[in-house]
Amino acid sequence: MDVQTGEADIGNLGPGVFPRPGADPRGIPQAAAALRSARAPFIFAGGGVESASATAPLARLAEALGAPVVTSVFGRGAISDRPPLALGDGWGRLSLYEELFTQAELVLVVGSRIDVVSDANLGARFPARMVQVDIDPRVIGQRRRVEVGVVADAASALEALCAELAGDAARACWFDVGEFLARKHAVLRDHAGEVVPIIEDLRAALPDDTIFVDDLTLVGYWMPLLMPTFEPRTLIHPGTYGTLGYSLPAAIGAKLACPKQLVVSLSGDGGFLFTVQELATARSLDLGLIVVVFNDNACHPHLSGPGLQRAAHRLGSGEPGLRKAGRGLWRARAPRGAVRTEGGCAPGARRRWVVAPRSALCSVGVRQPGSLDAVSQATWPQRHRRISGMSSPFSVM
Repeated sequence: MDVQTGEADIGNLGPGVFPRPGADPRGIPQAAAALRSARAPFIFAGGGVESASATAPLARLAEALGAPVVTSVFGRGAISDRPPLALGDGWGRLSLYEELFTQAELVLVVGSRIDVVSDANLGARFPARMVQVDIDPRVIGQRRRVEVGVVADAASALEALCAELAGDAARACWFDVGEFLARKHAVLRDHAGEVVPIIEDLRAALPDDTIFVDDLTLVGYWMPLLMPTFEPRTLIHPGTYGTLGYSLPAAIGAKLACPKQLVVSLSGDGGFLFTVQELATARSLDLGLIVVVFNDNACHPHLSGPGLQRAAHRLGSGEPGLRKAGRGLWRARAPRGAVRTEGGCAPGARRRWVVAPRSALCSVGVRQPGSLDAVSQATWPQRHRRISGMSSPFSVM
């Protein structure tokens, strides 16, 4: 059959409707009984919580149990990183959670397959008692033996658990979250060096619902650990498969899906060059995308400064629309508006202005070209501070 040259009348397929399974009525009382019996439970929340729009029942259940919450790299935003119960992401290979694991009696895993990195770094040290909720029956008990397994959509299961525990007195959190976060921040600052203020500036300068899409760059590796995340699906990381060049096309998709939210693509010079041609797509669609490239010149010596400007202009060699895209990407002369924020999660954070142009390209120099330790040497050079009235060195060009 020649399907390439054949012709036929076809209709558009309608949107698919797929029911989400409700919680097994027998499993919920067993899971609730296990959670009641544990003096020191904690919750490990994955991306399934966000996919099920289950952030609200997750927060209610954590408060009822007095259970601190750790999120997987794919679950950043499943619970707001603002206190009192969020411990942040645990994907890094730093021994940050030993105190938690030593004291915890039970873990409730929700919406996470406990990916191979999480399993190696955290799962191996989970307490022996585990309650697991997942929409996929094959995931239950796949990595670790479970005491109770519940096959269900995360939202329906968490709502059912909240209802089952509704008559219980709310518990105070058994773990000192404030002390843990202070110690964690000190450890991360020691390891990540000058990447910390860069990510802090990004967070403080942009609204809570800004979507950050990072790539496999040294700054991107630190994003899940260092970037405070306050809303679901606002930190997107190319985890597990580790695909270079992911950030820019994924950020375009995020902006198309959420046009009212700011979207920031973060990549290194190597990953950026994998999909640099998509700058023309971003500009031709007039998306208002902010693209930040952390450039150590290890991949291509002409990606910095004038070289990047020439690359933007060369997008338009021949076709007028692309030529206009190239000029617009570099100059970013027609801002749609400005967003004024009161800063991030730190009290008294400086007030910053962020200009959201049609499409903006920001190159950030990184010292010690080619060094794997360059993550500790990232800086915002003076030559990129080009927008007056900004108290933050964050800028677009």
